[in-house]
Amino acid sequence: MFEEFYEMYEPEEQEVVALINRCIGGGYNNRGDFWKMTVVTLGMVFYGTGKVSTKEERLEWPVANEDRNSEKGWVRFGNEQICRLKIRRMKEEWAQNLAVRPWCISEVVKAHEDCPELQAILDEYHKPVVIQDEVLGELTLDKDYDAFEGEIRWCGKDVLLSLEVNSESKSSWARARSAAKKLLADCETWDKAMRELAAKNLTQLANNWLSQDEENARDPEMAPITEEELARRISMINLSVTSGGSFTAWFDCDEMFTDHAVTVYGSLKKGVKDAYIEG
Repeated sequence: MFEEFYEMYEPEEQEVVALINRCIGGGYNNRGDFWKMTVVTLGMVFYGTGKVSTKEERLEWPVANEDRNSEKGWVRFGNEQICRLKIRRMKEEWAQNLAVRPWCISEVVKAHEDCPELQAILDEYHKPVVIQDEVLGELTLDKDYDAFEGEIRWCGKDVLLSLEVNSESKSSWARARSAAKKLLADCETWDKAMRELAAKNLTQLANNWLSQDEENARDPEMAPITEEELARRISMINLSVTSGGSFTAWFDCDEMFTDHAVTVYGSLKKGVKDAYIEG
């Protein structure tokens, strides 16, 4: 059943002890009628050479549809589990367009293994990384999602801030902080542009939602939501900024789209680009 999957990987097996970070999901293969599950690692020790790698690796395995939510699928490995595995590298021709060249798991030799080298990596991983920025305040690194989290004052309101970075590259930390500070320094202008684009893109949709809201006595024909009203009623709650200067802002929509959020996307170089609802 899984021959098509395993054919993408080299025949040579390597035995490793792996420190699992977390399961990041599964993708359905409709041709083979199976799910490809993926976990990422915090570190691996290679038997034979004794090499210790702290580079994040992706380990994959196939699972039948009916087993996806079982111990063969999502819960096969636990967060921070240390286990001994036999793995095979993906063939180069299959990995050319991938950001990370993955491995497949051909055998779980031992589900739980003691490994001082990997335990030391895990202990270091648990140490908090905190930055005190003179403008952005205290920022704490979420290592699972490569993002610094904090809170800023945006146009007089508290807003959650997320800086998307490469946790292993301090230069990306600096670039993301710089981009966030540029946005914050001119927050009134950026806030106005975000609201105006959201109003332009979403006012008609807001009135469509209003017409279907049986509990709201307001008549969208007689008293429609205007662009000015929509722009005024939305309120930023979260701002995410990348090291490249792109940003995504989430706005509370004051129940115009029930429990959905208004999302505005853009960049420092090109300004606001798009606005939509999500959630």
